[in-house]
Amino acid sequence: MRSKQGPQVLLFSMFVLLLPAWARAQFKESISSANTASSSAAPTEQQEMRDELRALRAEVERLRSEVEQHKSTARADDHANNRSAAGRR
Repeated sequence: MRSKQGPQVLLFSMFVLLLPAWARAQFKESISSANTASSSAAPTEQQEMRDELRALRAEVERLRSEVEQHKSTARADDHANNRSAAGRR
């Protein structure tokens, strides 16, 4: 009976010793493929973010010039109102 158990024990011990190494290799491979997939998507996401940033900057500049235009119009109106008020006195 012992002669039949010898190969089984040997096979079992090899399985127990090799299983963790195989699992580690599979885990590292899955991480590596996940990193590759995310790094290929990263340039696209970065380009989208750059485009959004450019659009936001353009909007800020447009609003800034609009505010400046309103300020200059308001100053001109105030200046004209001050002159007409001074002429009435």
